[in-house]
Amino acid sequence: MTAHFADGTNAEGDLLVGADGIHSAVRSAIDPAAPAPRYTGLGNTGGFTRAADVPVKSGAYVMIWGRHCFFGYTVSPNGEIWWFANPPSRSEIPRDELRRLTTDRLREDLAGLLAADRTPGAAIVRATSEDFGLSNQYDLPTAPTWHNGSMVVIGDAAHAVSPSSGQGASLAAEDAVVLATCLRDVPGIPAALDEYERRRRPRVERIVKWAAGMNSTKRQGLVARLQRDLLLPLILRKAAGQAELAKMSWMFAHHIDWDTRIEAGVR
Repeated sequence: MTAHFADGTNAEGDLLVGADGIHSAVRSAIDPAAPAPRYTGLGNTGGFTRAADVPVKSGAYVMIWGRHCFFGYTVSPNGEIWWFANPPSRSEIPRDELRRLTTDRLREDLAGLLAADRTPGAAIVRATSEDFGLSNQYDLPTAPTWHNGSMVVIGDAAHAVSPSSGQGASLAAEDAVVLATCLRDVPGIPAALDEYERRRRPRVERIVKWAAGMNSTKRQGLVARLQRDLLLPLILRKAAGQAELAKMSWMFAHHIDWDTRIEAGVR
């Protein structure tokens, strides 16, 4: 097949691997009727600063379900604060509006959302002098078609998961390894792509569904927020127990054995 790029160049090969993200052009080329990414009702932003004081030692990660905005931060080994936030928006913000949004305006708006909470969130944001931007947050619950005979999608192009899962990069890396083993061990590219999808789809769609449920706790009304704040400490304490951690081993302890050759249709 031949891939033609926007700069006028092209490349030929036996297989095109589309690792081109949630707004994948390859996914659309494979299936023009593929569903669009789903807006989650949240934004993504983040930055770095050394100019704020926080009551946290290096190695700890603080997650704050704020009154108006979810916020998280950690202190790196060299003392720099790394932070992120998920400001809510009922409607998807147009891309051209996001491009026009200045850091000064975003800093002011975000600090305003965080000021309602008795946390260092607003101070951290105000102390961030470097530029930072805002993007819409999406997921992709399912893409009916992952491949044809000469093209395949992996990572967010096939199954974008909410950042709440912390699994996006991990799933993309898993995809790459499984795809490589299938191409190595299964005769013929079409059969190898079938095997790749058979091995990956159930796992990634289960994680997408789980993450969507986690994400919903970040954008709630007053009554739901009060219920969440009452129950969340109990839920988190229970989740830290060994029995509960063991229940999540299907996600966090997943292992792919590169050295074991695979057979099509066999787990």
